[in-house]
Amino acid sequence: MTMVSHDRARVAKVHGQQLSIDDLLIDHETAFMRIVVALKPGTDLTFNSIRESVDAAKIPAKQRAGLMRRACADGLLEPVMLTVMGQAIHAKVPSTGATAHGAHVAVYRRSGYQPGVTA
Repeated sequence: MTMVSHDRARVAKVHGQQLSIDDLLIDHETAFMRIVVALKPGTDLTFNSIRESVDAAKIPAKQRAGLMRRACADGLLEPVMLTVMGQAIHAKVPSTGATAHGAHVAVYRRSGYQPGVTA
């Protein structure tokens, strides 16, 4: 049996998300970013709270985690972090997805950044 370190597993996960983003149609990415930008700055959200809009936009499930990561990289979302036993961890809640099977989704906060708006 091969053991994989936490760091190597995280790198592999991010790589897989990027591969799914590489297959993404520009229309899907644009639709997703519009969904996020429409949220009021300061709003806490999970994929649970935007699932209906994302489903309506017909964004494939395999690309959704990568899109959340992209929205963070673009400054639209910030991960909500908790400190547990002195360690910062990403806040998570149970998924409400039909096929979640006990999975959890990460919590994010809509940043104050508005694309195309300068101070």
